[in-house]
Amino acid sequence: MNAKYVQVLRENNIILYPLMTLNDHTEIVHSEVINCDGKERVKICIERPYYC
Repeated sequence: MNAKYVQVLRENNIILYPLMTLNDHTEIVHSEVINCDGKERVKICIERPYYC
């Protein structure tokens, strides 16, 4: 796991934490539990590297 940063999504002030980094440097990140309309949810994002 690559724990080099914590990212904040500006739209909802959701903090994302690194979960794992794949061999191709794709990172999978997750949020804390979000309570929405009485339901618990977790936001998961897959971030792929961009090479110029």
